[in-house]
Amino acid sequence: MKSVEIYDNFFDKDQVEMIRRECSGVKFRYGHNYNADTPTQGLKGEVEQQHELYLLFKKNLEEVFEYCEDLYSLEINLIPPSERVYFTHGAGGGFGRHFIYYCNPNWDLDDCGETQFWDGKEMITVVPMSNRLVSFDPALAFKDTSFRDQYKMTVEVRYASDQTAH
Repeated sequence: MKSVEIYDNFFDKDQVEMIRRECSGVKFRYGHNYNADTPTQGLKGEVEQQHELYLLFKKNLEEVFEYCEDLYSLEINLIPPSERVYFTHGAGGGFGRHFIYYCNPNWDLDDCGETQFWDGKEMITVVPMSNRLVSFDPALAFKDTSFRDQYKMTVEVRYASDQTAH
């Protein structure tokens, strides 16, 4: 199986509060889809390079992960409750590493909302715990499923080059 790594409590308490505040202030547009044969899903909010949120993720990720050299994009995803989601491989391939950060303040087993990764043989499921960061190979098919009865907010970060594992 290609690599999926989980990092709990990735940001400190003040950073988590800032992330939630800044994410809630982002302007969203109808989401997009990387698969030509499936419908567009959710809402996306793009974050510009000079934005405080972008700079925080860039700094913290690049301090922890040696292979993060070229931050390609940072987007906020907002997934409506009970939305039907599909597997994707990311934006056309060529990216070195992908990250998903879970912004919601709490999670319960009955909330659902797991992220699923599939390599053609095995499925890995990651629950969306607050302040959890997932690092994964973008060659993996993945889908970030919805919560049962509330909006799910994540930060998705893509790096364009991958030197080796940290």
